Amino acid sequence: MAGQPVGERGRLLRAMGLTWIIAPKPPAPTTPPARAAQPSTPRRPERPTPKAPPRTTPPAAPTAAARPPLMGVLRALVHGKKQPLHTLWTYAELWEDLHAPRPPRLELIKKIQAACAERLGWETARMALWPCRCPTPETWEHGLAQWQPRCLLVFGQAAIRHILPETQAPSTPFPWGDMLVVPLPDLDAMLAGDTQAKASAWQMLQHLPALPARST
Repeated sequence: MAGQPVGERGRLLRAMGLTWIIAPKPPAPTTPPARAAQPSTPRRPERPTPKAPPRTTPPAAPTAAARPPLMGVLRALVHGKKQPLHTLWTYAELWEDLHAPRPPRLELIKKIQAACAERLGWETARMALWPCRCPTPETWEHGLAQWQPRCLLVFGQAAIRHILPETQAPSTPFPWGDMLVVPLPDLDAMLAGDTQAKASAWQMLQHLPALPARST
């Protein structure tokens, strides 16, 4: 880049006929050294939320202060019953049926209970119904812990899956804590005239572990 000389030196140069001089080349702009790339901190893998282990035993008996008050429809189910129960009966739609007029499933299960009392000698005061699908899980757990049945009779695979969602729905009796869970055929199948379902249910009831007969 050329520049015009100025000052005393410039007048002398102009007098000598040198009106232009080569200006010194400006220094190249300096650029700051590039910053070394910082190693990225690897992200920690997120730990999966641990799942609660499947319940292998029924809930413990609640204290008197922890027992929820029972609604009238539930109190009626256990009115006059004796502890511990020999059998507790349930199915998935029982809670809804308790609020319906003469539901066929509930009428059928009462007939089965009557047959067990008449033909097998079971004591009616030690048989009770209790809904497995209640407004709150505590209601179901209260029934199990309070009445401590020896056998839990469960009609239909939907009820088994609701009670023990972590396990595959079995089709044969299995222990659960101190009680025996007995899967029975679906009540709707029996109401539809499935004679095999009826025969299977009655056979399983007849071959339950020895239950105390009613006192005479």
